[in-house]
Amino acid sequence: MKTIDPTIDLVRKVYSKPVPLQSELTNPFNANKRRKTKSTEIKVDEFPDDINKWDNRTFSKYFGEQYKIHVGGFYKITFTSDNQIMQSILDFMEDNKLSKKEHAKLFLDWCFANKDVIISSQSYFLPTTIRNFLNKYYQDQIRQNDDTTPLIDIFSEIEELYANGRQREIYSKYGIPVASTYFINKKNFDYENVKINLFTLFETLAEGNIEQKRLLGDIFQKSIARSPYLNSMYLLDWRDTFSSLADKYKKESWWKDDDYLGKPRFDYDKIAK
Repeated sequence: MKTIDPTIDLVRKVYSKPVPLQSELTNPFNANKRRKTKSTEIKVDEFPDDINKWDNRTFSKYFGEQYKIHVGGFYKITFTSDNQIMQSILDFMEDNKLSKKEHAKLFLDWCFANKDVIISSQSYFLPTTIRNFLNKYYQDQIRQNDDTTPLIDIFSEIEELYANGRQREIYSKYGIPVASTYFINKKNFDYENVKINLFTLFETLAEGNIEQKRLLGDIFQKSIARSPYLNSMYLLDWRDTFSSLADKYKKESWWKDDDYLGKPRFDYDKIAK
């Protein structure tokens, strides 16, 4: 009986095995364990009837599903960035004293119903572009009847923060125009001193740790989110006044080069006079 060379036998065994997947090359113990490819199809049960059970990921998936239905084609969800945009939509609704999850969904539905207008204005229909229509949604759908939609009162909240020595929080919660107008009109701060002190504060935050830099971003973000403003308010030109610092945030998903148009959503008369 002819003896088989052990080297040849080893080669035959190697070539008789299936070629490992690229992912298996980093872990030899995964070889020959063929995984079933997970379907990327969105299941209906991923959207609970109870809107309060939705999270940012659910809203991102909902956008992807509705995109396929109303726009056509496949929208590839990038949860890292899309979830942030969905959170900014939720924050907008919460800032405006609305049921945030309910109105976030209504806003997405409204966007798809008005997709032609959005595409005509923005060229693209994406989470980054629909966010620019948040104020229009509010103006058209919420404030269409001024008699039944009162302005949101923030004066008492600002007064409470000031009384508790939380002046910096007034800026991070209400933005530059609101806080500056309050300090100048209600606390008799000098306009030029406000600008100088703000610049010093912003430079300190910009050179600080992660939390301090995040605080500066919150101030700029709220300065956008709290618009539109009254023309009589101060530092409406904050983007230009603090451009050396604000320009670094232009790539953030929430950034807008201009304020929202329309009527103010907040009762600014109490601080503007």
